[in-house]
Amino acid sequence: MFRNYLKTSLRFFANNRSFSLLNIAGLSIGTLCCIYILVYVREQYSYDRSFKDAGSIYRVTSRLNAGDGSIRLQATTPPALAPALKADFSDKLIFTQICPTIGAEEHLIWYNNNVTYEKEAYSVDRDFFDVFNFHFTAGSPDSAFRKPGAVILLKPLADKLFGKSNPIGKDILVQNSYGESGHVVCGVVESPGKSSIQGNIFFTQSPMDYGSTFLNGSHWLDRYFAYTFVRLKPGSSAENLEKKLTASLDKRLGGQPGNMAKIELQLQPIGNIHTTGGYDSEMGKTVSGFFLALLIGLAILIQLIACINFMNLSTARASRRAKDV
Repeated sequence: MFRNYLKTSLRFFANNRSFSLLNIAGLSIGTLCCIYILVYVREQYSYDRSFKDAGSIYRVTSRLNAGDGSIRLQATTPPALAPALKADFSDKLIFTQICPTIGAEEHLIWYNNNVTYEKEAYSVDRDFFDVFNFHFTAGSPDSAFRKPGAVILLKPLADKLFGKSNPIGKDILVQNSYGESGHVVCGVVESPGKSSIQGNIFFTQSPMDYGSTFLNGSHWLDRYFAYTFVRLKPGSSAENLEKKLTASLDKRLGGQPGNMAKIELQLQPIGNIHTTGGYDSEMGKTVSGFFLALLIGLAILIQLIACINFMNLSTARASRRAKDV
């Protein structure tokens, strides 16, 4: 029976080439557009989900409630926040702090005669690799940042500088707006893929490194440039912790001044960072979740129209097929 259906179908296509090509092409193009849109949407929602235990990783954000009723969402927090919260909640979670290299956004890096120019750089603390499980191709998370001036390189950058030789323990020179400084390579990591954290080089946070004057300060209300992340330990609840964060901040501030914006700390799931807009000082480019929802609706509409068009054209030929039958 299948051979009979196949033969009659091929005979129909051969006798109605223009109609068949038009009908099949319409359905195929509609389906292709639908699949392409869905693949794009799926890719956008895959950001930051490759990390181990990504469902337990959150970014601490700031909600600033001004006296005039306006609200501002800040992706960053004061640099003094992470050390303070570590002291208050070390039994419930692991904190890490990521900072852009303040005042040194462009870096000229060289080793012997190999020179490269990099922009994507972060200053991170010792707990960074306890929260984010980057895959080490050289070195290990345990040995990272043990030496003063330690630096972790992304694999493509390490390959540019060292080729196939082992980069661990090698000294590199970094020149930027701060001047020239030497660093020791303590690890090489692979890219985490689709992620908001797209750094090619990670400096350790220490008095020897960039932004130390800001990182060592105790200012709470006038400096917002640190990205604070937490990984919850088993048994901890994000909802309960979020309520305690602001209370802990209020205690540190001794009551927030009435003439300043009131600060509320919130926890944002790491998987929602890329698809949630409206935050100032965002780490990278984001895409609106509403826009992605519109794309999904558009994909469904395109596929529906293609199917209806296919059925309508097929129905228009039903009289001829009836005569064949």
